[in-house]
Amino acid sequence: MYKVLIIDDDVPMLKYLKQLIDWNALGLQIVADTYSSVKALRLFDELRPDLVVSDIGLPQMDGLELASEMLRRRPEVRVIFLTCHEDFHYAQKALKLSVDDYLIKDELTAEQLAQSLEKSVRLLRAAKAQTEQLTYREDWSRHANVLRDSFFKQLLRGGDAAYLTDSAARLGLVWDQPSFLLALGYVSYYDVLSRYAHKDLPLIRYGVANIAAELAGEFEGITTFNDGEGLAVLLNYRPSLKWNAQEHLLAFVAKLQAKCKEFLGVGTTFFASSSADKLTVTEIGAAHRRMAAERYSAFYSEHPVTVLPAAGLPHAYHPGAGGFEQEYAELSQAVRDHDEALLEKALAGIRRSALELRPEPASFVHQCADRLRLVELQYRAFSGETLYACLQQTLTLGDALGLMGLKLRQIMNGRRLGEPQASKEPKLQTIDQYIAQHLAETITSIDIATHLYLNPSYFSRYFKKLSGENFTDYVHRYKMKIAADLLEKTKDSIEVVALRCGYSDRTYFSKVFKKYIGVTPGEYKSRSGVM
Repeated sequence: MYKVLIIDDDVPMLKYLKQLIDWNALGLQIVADTYSSVKALRLFDELRPDLVVSDIGLPQMDGLELASEMLRRRPEVRVIFLTCHEDFHYAQKALKLSVDDYLIKDELTAEQLAQSLEKSVRLLRAAKAQTEQLTYREDWSRHANVLRDSFFKQLLRGGDAAYLTDSAARLGLVWDQPSFLLALGYVSYYDVLSRYAHKDLPLIRYGVANIAAELAGEFEGITTFNDGEGLAVLLNYRPSLKWNAQEHLLAFVAKLQAKCKEFLGVGTTFFASSSADKLTVTEIGAAHRRMAAERYSAFYSEHPVTVLPAAGLPHAYHPGAGGFEQEYAELSQAVRDHDEALLEKALAGIRRSALELRPEPASFVHQCADRLRLVELQYRAFSGETLYACLQQTLTLGDALGLMGLKLRQIMNGRRLGEPQASKEPKLQTIDQYIAQHLAETITSIDIATHLYLNPSYFSRYFKKLSGENFTDYVHRYKMKIAADLLEKTKDSIEVVALRCGYSDRTYFSKVFKKYIGVTPGEYKSRSGVM
């Protein structure tokens, strides 16, 4: 039975409506009636009726206003209007509220009222069925994901081939070909931390998994699974001289990597099994364990996808992780002097030496972490273990050095601006890093919007809300603090400092400097005792 609330300031009309038809026969129960719009709202909240039959001409709050408020509180409620006025203005307002009917009291018959109520009942039933179907789909989707994750764990443990294939079929996975290829993918920690907060990492992985699942529909034989910290991709195929399964799998991975970069702004690294493997369904688990153990084999690779042969890649690592003392010294000096160019030079030097020497990856990463901790200790710039935890899990040289540079710039910017960089919004940290890296350039909001994968027209409003000031003021203020620091701690002339900060016109630079620092560059230099 659906609950009905009747509202009319004409008490005899209330009695007439209740007696006009058999409400119960239509599946309706009148739970309350009232002549007051104020009381009607209280009853509406208490009794939660499914259908409201209301007069329009009510005192205090007319029926149109009353219905509008009720629909605001519970958009699913159905409404039928009664009125003495056959007025187009009233009817037009009623239609805007999407009410079920608009009935004239003087012409009202039992048949008319019954027809209107039957229409409302049909709409209530349809809405209920739609809600139940949606709830069922949501429940099934949620349960299907749990079952899918459980099946993947079973697949990795191994077992009877027929049982595994049947279990896959029950989940809607048609694995009717004899062979499989496997690929494992992982997000770039540097890309994530330079654009998002660390707490967003699970969401980014979830986003990658969703993109992969949707893309799998375009590639025959592809199935994707959430693999904890990464993504697993399986290709079920029949070996053939006419069709290259390896190319098919790599094409999927390449398109997935492009979409992750486009929609999420993050890079991914993939490892794929060799076509020579021709895995059976029972061999997937062993292949997964072998590939997971071999992830560091491609640490010094320049390619986003590495095909791992069955025997594994040869390990030709240099024992230890020495040979970077000069570059590490330059990193510390760069932070001390706020020298972005020297920082880039030192990181590039470490990259070149690492590619040449090929130190054992785990030792190299451990040494990078130790050096970062020394710089933190030197400048008392402690900001937690988040980045270090990510650094220990990096799978490529580029990702490790990217995180190292990110940490050093946070320390450097924190010293320069006199505030702990970690306390800033992640997006502002990214913007600060971009400005520091392009200090000598004229930076526009379009540049930053493109860097953050945001719409330029949206970015200006977003930035004002994020920082409390417009983008131009923020960049000028940031650059002037750097300029003041350079004037105080180096022997560079005002012209050189202006050029280093991206200002080719000394007069304009001096004007901007005075606006944000309070004195001219020359006055500031004199007060600092630097000639």
